[in-house]
Amino acid sequence: MINASEIERALIGKLASDPQLAALMPDGVYWDLATLGSEKFVIVTLSTSRGLAEFHDVDTFRTFVYLVKAVALGTDSDPIAPAAERIQALLDHGDITFPAAAGCSLMLLRWVDRVRYTETAAGETWQHRGARYEITVTPL
Repeated sequence: MINASEIERALIGKLASDPQLAALMPDGVYWDLATLGSEKFVIVTLSTSRGLAEFHDVDTFRTFVYLVKAVALGTDSDPIAPAAERIQALLDHGDITFPAAAGCSLMLLRWVDRVRYTETAAGETWQHRGARYEITVTPL
């Protein structure tokens, strides 16, 4: 059986272990919410998922689409633009190793579409830049 939690751990681990990305976003890589007080970080969130059951209601493959974005306090495009570029370099047609507990192997990892916006919260300006990435897996 495909274990989505293990796929997500592997994705976050891949991003968190990259020294170039860590230098640009030193506050870390998080699922959904960063630690309070963080100012430069990466957020990973599930956007959508779907499976294809072709034989006896068993998934032939499953696709997960994740929003992966660099988030930074302030209005300066540095380091947020290079961080988004580094995320794309790591993920678009990249490789990812899943632990055996994930119950699957990678078929495809690719860029889907770009995300960029700015928000103001509590008088602070936050920039968000990244993309949605599709991970398609097949059961072992």
